[in-house]
Amino acid sequence: LRMSRCHLEMVLWVMTQAEAVGVPSLYALHSLQKKLQKQCGVATQRFVSSVGNILYVNDITDIIGKDYSNPQTVPLLQHYPVEMTGAVTETWEATRWRELPLDLLTPMYRQGLKDYYVNKLA
Repeated sequence: LRMSRCHLEMVLWVMTQAEAVGVPSLYALHSLQKKLQKQCGVATQRFVSSVGNILYVNDITDIIGKDYSNPQTVPLLQHYPVEMTGAVTETWEATRWRELPLDLLTPMYRQGLKDYYVNKLA
């Protein structure tokens, strides 16, 4: 959650007025935020386009690494395409997977409770 300096000062002031114990200084809070960003944040890269536009891109390897290292998100990751009936709501549900060359696909896809392997005899 991004908060302006004024908001942070107000939160710290309210905590002090409520007689909370161990309220950090604004400097200590900023130092902790920088440390956490360095340890847990996603690297952002700055690019300048050929026409001079400034673009910022998050490092996809950082994002994927954090997804796989988080025990709460790992069970939610979908690795193989699934053929569904009805409206397509997720990328792995699309029937467009059948239009791709087999060497670009994952080695397996799931339809219902059955697994099908690409270029393998079952």
